[in-house]
Parts: sequence; structure tokens; C-alpha cells
Amino acid sequence: MQLNAAFGLALFHTKGPVGETDAAWTHALTIAESFADVEYQLRALWGLWSYRFSSGEYRAALTVAHRLRSLAAGQPDPVDQLIADRMIGAVQHYLGDQTNARCHIERMLGGYVDRLHRSQTIRFMWNQRVPADIVFAVILWLQGYPDQPMHTAQRTIETAQASHHMISLCYALARAACPVALWVGDLAAAECYVSMLLDH
Repeated sequence: MQLNAAFGLALFHTKGPVGETDAAWTHALTIAESFADVEYQLRALWGLWSYRFSSGEYRAALTVAHRLRSLAAGQPDPVDQLIADRMIGAVQHYLGDQTNARCHIERMLGGYVDRLHRSQTIRFMWNQRVPADIVFAVILWLQGYPDQPMHTAQRTIETAQASHHMISLCYALARAACPVALWVGDLAAAECYVSMLLDH
């Protein structure tokens, strides 16, 4: 179970969303379910969601995210449900449903508290506020609020820097700060953010 989860993550970062990645996460989930290991079920479901999301299989990704949310609902830590909301919101955003996507993302951001420990980062790879803020910034832009996305992108960078998690920082710069700065026409900020991304 642990080996398949690690293998799935390694494949995802080296080969991307290929069949082997899907197989590794599916195998990890099957074993985790047979042992009623909720921790690895959550990890495997996140892996399967990431695979389907990155493959453009948005409806399948949405199904996996709802499955993760159902599993998380029976657990004592409410953060897992909030992370599922972030996953659902991200998929809805890509499906073009900005209104429902925003509701899920705002619920996640409103309830999520960064932890001193890194269990969520270990399980789900990012500081979870970062990808939520990234999607939120883009939704705001698409909904016609040109000033708010820059503020959200800057907050995303600050969150990533405070977590001392370089992958989260690079993700925030590449997916939010750089494009948003270009969209709003702030070329000085875009140049600054691109330099930060190159440095990191």
C-alpha cells in the first residue's frame, strides 16, 4: 500500500498522468480499503483525483472528489472535508461552473486553518490554502472582479512563503501570481513574480 502510494506520486511527478500512475494509485486504494486504512484511502483518492484532473477527465475527477468528501465526513478532522471542497471547487471551475466552484472554494478558505504540523502537506502535497487561493483568484477574474485577483495572488505567495514549502511557493507563482499580473496589465509585478519563480 505504502509502496504503491509512493510509486504513484513519483510517477506523477516524473511521467505525469500516465496509465502506470493510475494503476499505482488504484492498487494503493484497493489495499487501503481491504485494511480499512483511512489515511491511505485519503491519499490514494487524492492521487486518483490528481491523475484524472490532470488528464482532463473532469467528471471522473469530480466523482473521486465527492468520494473523498464522503470518506472524510466520517473522520474527526474537519480539514479533510474542506480539502475535498477545494478539490470539488477546482473541478467545477474547469467545468465552467464558476458560481458553485466559488462556493466550495470560499467554504474551504473560510474554514481552513493552517496547521503547525505538516500532515496535510504530506498527504496532499501542498499547503492546501495555496491551490484554493489560486483557483479563487482565477474565478474572481472570470467573474469580473479585476482588482481582487491581485490581492488574492499576493496572499497566496505570502501563505506559501510562511509555510516554508517551496513546491507550494512555485505553484502559487506559476499558477496565480504570474498569470494574474499579466491579465491585469501589471508588467512590473509580473516581472517580479517571474524572477521569484526562476530563483526558486
